[in-house]
Amino acid sequence: MKVPLHAVHAWLTILVCGCGAQTLDAGSNTDAGAVAPPSGVRWSQPPSNDLGETCSPGGPTSVVGSWLGHFDNYVFPSGSNEIRIDLIEANNPADSPNAPCGKIVFGGGDPPPLPTDPTAFYPPGYAPATIEIGHDAGSTLVYHPQRTVYEGFRYDFAGYGLDSSVDGGHVELGIMTLQIYKAWCEMQLSYYQSAATLGVNAYDCVPSHSGEVGGPVEGCKLVSSGPSPAASLANATPVSCAQVALCSACSCQPNGCTLAPVTADVHLDIQFQGDTGSGIASFPSDGIQAFTLQRAP
Repeated sequence: MKVPLHAVHAWLTILVCGCGAQTLDAGSNTDAGAVAPPSGVRWSQPPSNDLGETCSPGGPTSVVGSWLGHFDNYVFPSGSNEIRIDLIEANNPADSPNAPCGKIVFGGGDPPPLPTDPTAFYPPGYAPATIEIGHDAGSTLVYHPQRTVYEGFRYDFAGYGLDSSVDGGHVELGIMTLQIYKAWCEMQLSYYQSAATLGVNAYDCVPSHSGEVGGPVEGCKLVSSGPSPAASLANATPVSCAQVALCSACSCQPNGCTLAPVTADVHLDIQFQGDTGSGIASFPSDGIQAFTLQRAP
């Protein structure tokens, strides 16, 4: 789990950090003299933001299809209040574990382009927040993955794994806002970490380290244990602040990094009747918002 980087005194503070690292069960402990697995391994498949869910078209015609709608009293940053749901599969979940299955798009505009720079913040327009941490200390940046829906992005919903279900005309859907980081994670290199730091057989998307330093002026650096704090700071390695921040959304393994498995954090509850539908969406930061739907022509 990522810890925000706070600047203290000369804007430097050492943090013990997990940075999205994953600990793997290898079946036995690593000997002290064993050679660590290779570091710097990238995901073998082309980066993609699609979860790769398999939707088998079918289910009640009363709910299957494309639906267009608007939120009653809620607008996205562009000024749009639109929502589109493509409900591809709505078979009985007992017979089809991925049902209901499909895509949701919020707001207007095109989906964001896939990331091209693994060291840059993503998605486009993302900027860390600035907070005041005291009269003497000043301000510092708070880094964390964006947990709000991004306009134009095609979010997947599929089965109980994403809190989605269908019962006649009543449909519940769940999506992960962090899905937008899947391709970014798959661009990262997976690095083996020191057993003394993160545990046996742990991986992360930055090189092995024991902590981080940084602030809004001098940038971010990785530190390793040294004979003294001064020695650790002197040998600190510069690192992208985006990687310090966003790697908490990733799961790194010996064969690369991808999106970490997390639960749905946006939930929709919809009742369909004829060619219309009405429902509510629960957002992490903006609460419960009502919307109406119309079957797309």
